[in-house]
Amino acid sequence: MLKSRLAVAAVAVAALGGGVAAVAVPSAGAATAHRGKAKHGKAVRAQVVVRMAKVHVVAGSSNKLREVLVDAAGKAVYTLSGNTPTHPKCIDVTCLTAWPAVTTTAKRLVLGKGVKGKLAIWHHGKLSQVTLDGRPLYTFAADTVGTASGEGINNFGGVWELVKANGAPMPKNAGKTTSTSKSGSGW
Repeated sequence: MLKSRLAVAAVAVAALGGGVAAVAVPSAGAATAHRGKAKHGKAVRAQVVVRMAKVHVVAGSSNKLREVLVDAAGKAVYTLSGNTPTHPKCIDVTCLTAWPAVTTTAKRLVLGKGVKGKLAIWHHGKLSQVTLDGRPLYTFAADTVGTASGEGINNFGGVWELVKANGAPMPKNAGKTTSTSKSGSGW
């Protein structure tokens, strides 16, 4: 199963052509946007950038239906252990191609129903990446809407973990931990 996950990831990375992929615009019906009032009376666009949804978590030979954090398009959201805006591990093109950052153009972020924590925007490079309680959020290029196959992958200096409603990583038993690189620093 690991070989097929890596093959799918390699195809997804190749299809992206080495560029940075990011979710910036929600799909229709996936997120609601409304206008609030800014300090000076101008309308401010607000956007639901993360919400809870049930996805099939594929790890090894198991396939569990779990409720996890998803982005506006409905793809599972991950964090990388030890990765913070002050100690970033996934900010180069190689990492962001395999693990696209959850980004936004909204001025005001809104938590989806059932999600707890504080959303913020971390500006680095040309990205406005969404963070939840200080953890930068990512998707996995090999995932599809409704399926999460990146749980437990060990690369780019940490372990990729799905996110619970409170913004914390899923328990370690959510998926089988696998390693895709000996050094843990690359794909």
